[in-house]
Amino acid sequence: MLAGCYYNKKDYANAMKYYLSSAKQGFAPAFSAVGALYYDGYGVPTDYKKAYTWVYAYTLFEKTAEDDLWNVPMYMYKINGKGFIWDSEPLISLSDLEEARTEGRRMYEETKKRNGWE
Repeated sequence: MLAGCYYNKKDYANAMKYYLSSAKQGFAPAFSAVGALYYDGYGVPTDYKKAYTWVYAYTLFEKTAEDDLWNVPMYMYKINGKGFIWDSEPLISLSDLEEARTEGRRMYEETKKRNGWE
């Protein structure tokens, strides 16, 4: 994938461009990659809410999403060795998690509809 080539060259702005394009076409791993770029602040400002949104949408494609709000932060911990919670200091509020989750589901449904998967 072209996005991965840009990522490996540390050209994160172009990596983001092509991951977003792939996500729009419904390539599920691209949703996770966009989330990771937002999480790490590569090519875009660090934004934990957007990171959660994109990775949550990915979990919907991969059928791993659960009703537990903490499922995605634990998934982020697994994919990049970091978590959304450090000791008792959250990096993102519970209300932001809930909003991001709603936005992630909207993105998932919109992508399914755009690609005729309903």
